[in-house]
Amino acid sequence: MSGRMKGTISGLVLGSLLVAGAPALAGAQARGYVGIGGGVTIPMGDFGDALKMGWLGQVTGGVSLPNGLLGFRGNVTYGQHKPKEGEGNLKVLGAIGDVVLTPKMEGKAAPYVVGGAGMMQFKNGESDWDLAWNAGGGVRIAAGNLGVYVEARFLQARGNGVTTNMIPITAGVRIGGN
Repeated sequence: MSGRMKGTISGLVLGSLLVAGAPALAGAQARGYVGIGGGVTIPMGDFGDALKMGWLGQVTGGVSLPNGLLGFRGNVTYGQHKPKEGEGNLKVLGAIGDVVLTPKMEGKAAPYVVGGAGMMQFKNGESDWDLAWNAGGGVRIAAGNLGVYVEARFLQARGNGVTTNMIPITAGVRIGGN
């Protein structure tokens, strides 16, 4: 990984920690959470022409501000896709920081909108880290300090003159932040 890339990733991590920690420093009652999930990734465009639907695993952590409307999270995702022709799998690794908007709702179900940016790596031999962004939505159902979620996002990565589009659909469990 190049020094510039390491600096970019370090800056993203540091910025995310500062943003996530700001409410705690201000004395607010922010609620943190961690989660794990998995699902499928639907490749689109040229990416979809070459690869079959893939699978993904995801680890997430974040913080919801006191009013519950605004939150921040980070995701680390790993997945694979099989080619429509040929041998070997394409491995996908990503780290994305998101802003999460959750309208105030009565009851246990809370729909949300999510969007953010980060880095993705696509590896089937040589690999580089590409800039990526995503936007989508989901629903979280709370049960005490535990919650389940289902979400779908549009994700696009760009690097070395190549644009990669996909739709990750993820279901999972999270602890805290409800």
